[in-house]
Formats: sequence, C-alpha cells, structure tokens
Amino acid sequence: MKLFFHKNDQPTVEKTYKVKGLMCSHCEMNVKNKVSAIPGVKEVAASAPLGKVAVTATAEVTDQMVKDAITAAGYTVVEE
Repeated sequence: MKLFFHKNDQPTVEKTYKVKGLMCSHCEMNVKNKVSAIPGVKEVAASAPLGKVAVTATAEVTDQMVKDAITAAGYTVVEE
C-alpha cells in the first residue's frame, strides 16, 4: 500500500487486488465502472491478462468496499 499526499487534497492510497474471472476488456470495464462508483475512488485500472485491479482512493475507501464492488460486478477477489 502506498500513501500519497496531493496539494489541497486528501491523502490517497494505492492498492492492488488479485481478481479471478477477468477475461476481456468488457470484464475490465465492468469492474472499473463498479469500483469507480464508490465515493472517494480517484482511479481504477483493471488488467485481464494480469488478473489484477489497481485502485487509487482516499483513505476513507476501505478494502471491503472495493472487494464488495468487485464481487457485485461478478468477479472474485483472491487473497494473496
């Protein structure tokens, strides 16, 4: 986990999640849309070939919130 501070902004956290079931660009977009809808999420990058989702968000966004959004999109977060 990386913590960044931006001028006149809340600190942000970067976290990567391993996700099972990402198969194509449609899957990537589906996950991006669900996770991006969480208030406080600044950026989402999903990679089907790597099976990973990287999220940049304010500290108020919890792991559980992100995991719930990924699950709601139809995919499984794999604990590393």
